[in-house]
Amino acid sequence: MKTLFKLLTITFFALLVFTSCQDEIIEETQINEQELIVANSELANLLQSTAARDGSVDNILDNANCLSINLPVTVIVNDITITINTLEDLELIEDIFDEFENDSDVLELLFPITIILNDHEEIVINNQDELDAFIEQCTDYSDDDIECIDFHYPISFSIYNTQFQIIETVFIENDRELHHFLERIENSNSGALLVSLNFPITMVYANGETIEVHNNQELARVLNEARENCDDEEACRKQAVDRYLQECYWEIHRYNGDDNFRDFDIYFKENGELLIVNENSTGVANITGIWRTSVTDAGIVLSISELT
Repeated sequence: MKTLFKLLTITFFALLVFTSCQDEIIEETQINEQELIVANSELANLLQSTAARDGSVDNILDNANCLSINLPVTVIVNDITITINTLEDLELIEDIFDEFENDSDVLELLFPITIILNDHEEIVINNQDELDAFIEQCTDYSDDDIECIDFHYPISFSIYNTQFQIIETVFIENDRELHHFLERIENSNSGALLVSLNFPITMVYANGETIEVHNNQELARVLNEARENCDDEEACRKQAVDRYLQECYWEIHRYNGDDNFRDFDIYFKENGELLIVNENSTGVANITGIWRTSVTDAGIVLSISELT
């Protein structure tokens, strides 16, 4: 009888342990399908844009929004060799460029360097020709990254089976990990990966302010609003203003309410030269000069000098 009692006790204990282990491995939960992150949905695309690496932060080095250069990097600026260790060090290049108004500013990278694409892929570049090939591809790049808001890491995602039982919890520490995890969702077969973001989460704006978000709908709204604000902020960056000036020629329609200059077109060249062309020339020669932009408390200032 004692043997039978011991056997029943051991069997019951083993069953209890097995049941406890099952509870730890698979957790049943009630989840609304609206809480899932679906591949190629609006929210998934917004998350990808937020996780993308901002390639515009070092445009003074490469003039390309679709990539950035891994620091530290050594450059020669107007015959002065300096090492750029942080993004703040880029101001050293600006200072050298701004030292003289009439000189031609030249920047040379010392290779090899490592570039980082917007999807966080790292590629070793051995010379300027290789770099130019990547920069040329930027003309087809859609600058859709959301630059002025980010996640306060770590964040976590829950992965479910088809019975909506949690089978895995994934912790994300940075934008690169988030980008790769979102690719995992996108590459899952026919949306087989059921994933939700664990709320609440905290989002951090570029100015340091934070906002707490509690569900997918609220997160999509916050990211969409941030993207609109990013567009306004991007328009006021010095590198962006320089790019806008050079992308097209400028046709004058009105000057101080007068149309005497309406036949003049202005070309802002990459080397800092300015060319003003009279399309309806009546003996007036083309005008040349120098242009530069600078950052002031009032905003970006365009200076034109040495007009012929």
